Parts: sequence; structure tokens; C-alpha cells
Amino acid sequence: MWLFRNSWDPYAMFVKIIAISFVAVFIIPLHEYAHAFAAYKLGDKTALQRGRLTLNPLKHMDIYGVICMFLIGYGWAKPVPVDSRNFKNRRVGVAITSAAGPAANFLAALLGAIVLKVIVSAHLVPDAIFRRFVVLFFQEYVQINVALAAFNLLPIPPLDGFGIAEMFLSEPIVHLVYANQALISVVMLVAMCMGFFDKFLANISGFLVRVITLLVGL
Repeated sequence: MWLFRNSWDPYAMFVKIIAISFVAVFIIPLHEYAHAFAAYKLGDKTALQRGRLTLNPLKHMDIYGVICMFLIGYGWAKPVPVDSRNFKNRRVGVAITSAAGPAANFLAALLGAIVLKVIVSAHLVPDAIFRRFVVLFFQEYVQINVALAAFNLLPIPPLDGFGIAEMFLSEPIVHLVYANQALISVVMLVAMCMGFFDKFLANISGFLVRVITLLVGL
């Protein structure tokens, strides 16, 4: 189980549970809000009309996606409804709207790294026990957000990466993929549980962490 990966320390696992719960309640809704906001700015009001242009976690949360965050380290929310016919340039609009979600996760991770650096360098938490909690929390918080960004960049529907990849694919291929999306989604979930994407996702996550480290100077 991913929850126990890299550590059997009960305290570290407790902090990881707190970090996952925080991301599930506050950051995954931010990810979906970013999709809705981007679509709205590009001319599509579908998400607004269906009450999804909000940070309210109850509007976005998918219980199975949250459970999978604890089990395999990756999760999802209810897809934000988008009508690409409302975009001036359909492919560009879909790509930007799709990229907005992973971008939100990356920025959330970057902000978390900045907060962690400030707390550590300025010695804002003098108590050793609480300082350990804060450091572990923000380390997990950054890792989870980076992992979610990497996961969503996979060019497989219904993930955001496929919306970006659409810019480079022919219409017949796009239609063929969407026609078989249900089957592809099931195969993808099984592959994720079996760890088929672990190396690929680890490489993307590692690259994003290095970028954040370089930007923040950790």
C-alpha cells in the first residue's frame, strides 16, 4: 500500500494521512476550480452554470478518487463539465483548460516549498516535536501535489494530459479514443494499481521536484 511506502514509522504515516486529507479537501478542489476558471475565461460557462466554478470540496469530491489517494498515491475528483464548442479555438481551449489543473498542483507545491523554507530558515517553530510535524507535513504536501500533477499529465483520457495531447492528434484518432474512453479508463486504473506507470511518474515527479528545489533554493 502506498501509504506505507518508504516508511513504517507510525508518526510519519500519521503526518502523511493528515497531508493527504488536506490535499483532498483543499487542493483537489483547487485543481478542478482551475479547470473551470480557465474554461470560463476562454468563453465556456458550462462549469459556472453547473455550480462547479467554486472551491467548495463537496461540489468536486469523488469518494473513490479520495480512497485511491490513500491506497495508490493518486486520486481524482468529478470531472469539470466543459463544452469545447464555446472556445474560439477548440484545440487550444481544450489544451489550456486541461493544463490548468496540473499547473494548479505545481503552484500549490511551489507555495508549500516556499512556506517550508521560510519556516525552517527563520526558525519559526522552536519546539522540536512540532517542528518535525511541520517539516514532514510540508514535505508530504509537496510530494503529493507533484505526484498529482505528474499523474494528470499522462496522455490518457480522462486525464488532463490527453486534453493537451489533442493539439497534436488528428480528429479521427481523438474521436476513436473518446469512443473507447470507458474501457481505457478501466485498463488505466488496473495498470496504475499494478504499478505499470510508477517509473514514468517517478521521473516526471522527480523533474518537477528538482524544478521546485531550484526555484525555492531548498
